[in-house]
Parts: sequence; C-alpha cells; structure tokens
Amino acid sequence: MFEFPYEENASVYTIYITYDSILQPKEKDFIIKKQEKFPVSLIKDLRLGKNYKWYVETTLKSGKKTKSDYHYFSIATTRMVNRKLYQPIQLYNKKEKIQDGLIWCDQYRCAVDRKGNVVWFMTEDHLEQVNAKVVRDFRLYNDGNISFIHQPNASRVDIDMNVLWQAPAAGTISGAKKEDYHHALLQLPNGNYMVLGNEKVKFANENPGDTVTSEEVDFCNIIEFNEKREIVWSWRMKDYFPYEYLINSKIETRSGVVNPHANSFCVDETNNVIYLSFRDISRIIKIDRKSKKILASYGQRLNDEDDVMETDLFRLQHDIQLLPNGDMLLFNNNDIDNGKISCVEIIRLPATKKDTFQLKWKFDLNYDAQSNGKIDRMGGVKIMPDGNYLICEGSSNRVVEISPKGELLWDFALRQKDTSGRVNDKFALYRANFSRSLYPNYVTFYPTSKNELIVLNKGLETDIYTINIYDADNKVVFSTLSPEIKRNNSIKIKTPLINLKNLRIELVSSNTKLSKSNK
Repeated sequence: MFEFPYEENASVYTIYITYDSILQPKEKDFIIKKQEKFPVSLIKDLRLGKNYKWYVETTLKSGKKTKSDYHYFSIATTRMVNRKLYQPIQLYNKKEKIQDGLIWCDQYRCAVDRKGNVVWFMTEDHLEQVNAKVVRDFRLYNDGNISFIHQPNASRVDIDMNVLWQAPAAGTISGAKKEDYHHALLQLPNGNYMVLGNEKVKFANENPGDTVTSEEVDFCNIIEFNEKREIVWSWRMKDYFPYEYLINSKIETRSGVVNPHANSFCVDETNNVIYLSFRDISRIIKIDRKSKKILASYGQRLNDEDDVMETDLFRLQHDIQLLPNGDMLLFNNNDIDNGKISCVEIIRLPATKKDTFQLKWKFDLNYDAQSNGKIDRMGGVKIMPDGNYLICEGSSNRVVEISPKGELLWDFALRQKDTSGRVNDKFALYRANFSRSLYPNYVTFYPTSKNELIVLNKGLETDIYTINIYDADNKVVFSTLSPEIKRNNSIKIKTPLINLKNLRIELVSSNTKLSKSNK
C-alpha cells in the first residue's frame, strides 16, 4: 500500500514504478503506471528480492502537472522462491470462477496470490523470533492482523510481525513449566483467544492384568484468554474424558494405550458448546461450556463400555467446523490402510442416540493423477466467501479450490527439493486459509483548507468511523461519527475548527476498532 502527499487542487495522481537499476528510465521502462483519484494505491505484482524506485505525478485541475522526487525501496526475499530448492506447481486457475485474494499456507510460512507468487512471508529473522519448529493455522483477520501457532507458542502479530498478543508461557492449566500450545488458535467474537494445549499424562503398568507399558500420552486442554492474557475459561481433558477407554482399546497400539491426538475445535456460540476433534481415536466430542461435561461423543468405539454414537463416516479426521445450519464440515483422512479414500465432507451429527448420522455432501480426493486420495497426515477445508471450498491436502502437499458441484477451479503446491533435485515427500501443509487482501481494513484522511476532512475507505468492506480531533493539550475539541462509507469511496466531514492541518486527528474503524492518526 502506497501513500503520498495530498494536493487539494489535484484531479488525478499517477504513480510510476521501475527498477532501481534503470538509471534514466523512459516511458516504456516503467513496469507499473497507475492512476488514482486520491493519493493512496494498492500495488500488486512486485517481485521479491528486487530494488525499485518510484515517483508520483500530480495533475492539477488547471491541467498543470508536477512530479515528486524519486523514492526508493527494496523487497526482501525467501528461500521459498528459490527454484533450486522449491518447485511451485499449478494445474488449475479458472480466473473467472474464483475470487481474487491470497492463500495463507502455514507450514510454508507464507501467503501466495492466485498466480502462486509469494506475497508475504516470515523471514529468517521472524523464524528466529518465534523459534518455531512447526508453524500452524495462519489466520488473517479483518483488522489486518494475523494469529498462528508456533508450537509451543501461540501469537497474534501485525502484518510486519510485531507481536500484539501472545499466550502466556506458564503451564497454569497443564501443571507443566510451560504450556504446549498446538494445532489451533482462534480469536472469538468477544475478542478473547481460545487455543489448544497439551498435557503429558503418564500411564503406568500398575495392575498385573494390564498390558500397558510406561507411556506418556498427550491429553488436550482448551484454554480461553482475554486480551490481558488472563485465563477466563478452561477445560482439562484429564478431568472429564474417560481415560480408561484409552487403555487396551480396540485401536491397536504398541504400548497398549492410545494417544488421542486432539487437532481442532469449533465453538457453537448460540448453544454455548465446543466441539473438539481427536485424530488418533477418530472421535469428536461435544462439551458444554458451562458445566464442562461431555454432552455427546461421535466416532469410533474404543471398547465395549464406550458411550459413543458410533459411525464410520470419518476416521483420523482434521479441521472440524460447525456450519450455520448445524451441519459439520470436516477433512476426513479416512481409513486409507484399509482401502478407503480421503475426502472432505459435510455431515449431520445425531441430536440423540435414536437419530442417525447423515452424509450431506462429499468430495473424494482422488480427483486427478496428482492426487491418489491417500492423505495420512494433516489436512483441512474452508468455505470461501463465494461458497467454494478451499481444501488443504495435508501430507499430499497441495491446496485445491473446488465449486460445491466438485469442479476443479484452482490449485497450488510447493515441492521442496534437495541439491540433487529429489522431492521431500514429508514437506507438507497443515492448513490453508484465504483472505481477499493483505489490507482488509484500510482508511486514510486529508484535512483541507476549508476546514473539511476527506475520509477515504480503502478497505474491503463498508465501514463507519469515529472521528476525534485533539488540540495541542491533547483534549478532544471535535468528535463525530461518520456515515457509512463504501469501499473505495470517500466523504467530506465539515468541522467548525480552524486550520485542521495543525491539529491531531484520529479515526477509529467501527468494524475492527483499528485506529489511524496523523500524530
């Protein structure tokens, strides 16, 4: 996003961008030439690792043109665009049937555009900063900030990776020295953060009849924090899950105890319940937030006493999401060792034990020669704003977008290679998410000599802004609420003040509470 000085008598601004290496560029040398009504512009298709220079030509209402000096910038680069190390692959790109935007690829540590070009990434400095072996669950919110897991940590950062919020390190719930945050982090509608944590529980062979050897199992805890990083709610698996079901269960294990391996959750705000999914025991449980009791269990039966609503509609699943109509969308890795095909599906969970499971929709992942339908690890699915499905194929290392009718619309994969050119088949994605822009919420403003304030909404959604103007003593001397401003639109706000240009002005978005000031 480029901004440059506002000229009250301007009719149009033209931004010119070329490579810094071109000493005296001619008209044909400018790789970008873009006109704007206001002095702000979102520029696409710049390249990583390049040095640029640019200037702005302002055309006044009189027809006179003025040019700014040249300004210079460079863009860092990442190993992900080194074709000797990584090979991008794209087979589908039906531009007329997909929405423009970015795909956030967590274990790639980057976001790509619809052409497969990297447009945002964590630099080596960022990786050192977060000290992460595994990065999971990138989410870009409407305020332009990002949350993600960098196990054992969980953070929210701005677009430049400045930390805005981080889950506390102390193991308050697990009792360990440090909480082990994993797999999923979500900001709730009330502004709080909910995250999964691991707790090591040791199973020992205390009874002569048991075949259980000494084994540590990861029990899952759910923790909700407020903005002050205080725990406001938690659920401890050890206190509520019948862990005896994990001992000598029907699921074969070497040690005699199965590790449940929780990997995703979703919140039903209307009914105040949480659904928690366990991969290795092929189970989804429904938790009452008030009592913390398990209201229902769905999936594979662990032993004869197991109180579960049994189904084979999913096995080893990931990324559960409750849809507005109460259906459950999930990534079903499935029992591929016994000939089943991995798929994404929508199911209706039974309300009572007298009800049955309903398969509402399914898409099998053996749809072309590049996908064999056998995804043993990871994976996820998201519904796009236009109703399409964005599917991350986990260990198969591919992201594909399909229509509700199963038409293949877009895909992307990044194959990691060694120096001999061999592909690393363990290089994979956990989840992929979509955003329409790096700047979903963006506002700017310009005081005029007529004591008016021009407010420009460059974000993606219609917004309303609180406008505060302060004097030299930092006291509010004018405050108002703007009318609705549509995207790429502006309005004028009249004020009774003199010389706005010498006063501090602050705008606060109603959508995200983000503020912008001319400090």
